[in-house]
Amino acid sequence: MPGFAGQDYYLKEYTSKLNVIELDAYIFYYSFVKPPELMQKKIKSHNTNYTYETSSEQMFKNDGELFDYGDLSKIKVYKESHPTVMQNFIKKFN
Repeated sequence: MPGFAGQDYYLKEYTSKLNVIELDAYIFYYSFVKPPELMQKKIKSHNTNYTYETSSEQMFKNDGELFDYGDLSKIKVYKESHPTVMQNFIKKFN
């Protein structure tokens, strides 16, 4: 889409229908699979990019070096096999 900035998804101008098919497949999303110290660094970096640096510093001034994932007791432990491409990544942090 020309001129599309990743926003305004609700606008129909310059959009087209996607050609899709139904698959019997699973999507594994590992974006938040990071040790707490790396996740905190990612969040700080993201906020610095999208806010003024001083406001980002103020947002994190009372936070520690570790990201708080909160109460994870309600999340089921995944016991199946992970995709091969992720095996080394997972071993590195377990």
